Amino acid sequence: MDEYVVESGMKFGPFSPEAYIHIETCPQYVNIQKGMHISEFIYYDKDKRRIIAIEAKTSAPNPNSEKVEKPKEKFQKYIKEITEKFENTLDLYVNMALKKEVPKEFKRIDYDKTEIYFILVIKEHERTWLKDVKDALEMSMKAIRRVDKIWKCKVLVINEAIARRNHLII
Repeated sequence: MDEYVVESGMKFGPFSPEAYIHIETCPQYVNIQKGMHISEFIYYDKDKRRIIAIEAKTSAPNPNSEKVEKPKEKFQKYIKEITEKFENTLDLYVNMALKKEVPKEFKRIDYDKTEIYFILVIKEHERTWLKDVKDALEMSMKAIRRVDKIWKCKVLVINEAIARRNHLII
């Protein structure tokens, strides 16, 4: 039976239990979670050969806002938090994969032919605002050498409409 994840007012899925890890609730994370932030879930898209980590948010700060005090600092803090979540997710996933503590489909992955994607889905975000968040997040992720040089991870920032169009949410 397929599984769904509800986060930030969006329903993600359906996902096969053999190709999906609700990382926020898995025992490996629950045992070490204090002070460690992580993304919502990971799934394996076998057809596209992609491991995808998803972080969902209802909104993102505007670095150019005149209505908020220190908007650039708030934006940078937001980017740093998302980067930390994706970095921790990758580290925990690799640890789980090495120990074979992953669902069946993950055990069959040929990593030479697989891409890793970090996708930030921002529910209430205009399409024209996505580029600023993507550029900042991409730059932040590239600063992490193993993410940029070893894993060559890709970063996407999308809104609810794009997620729905790509069948990520229902």
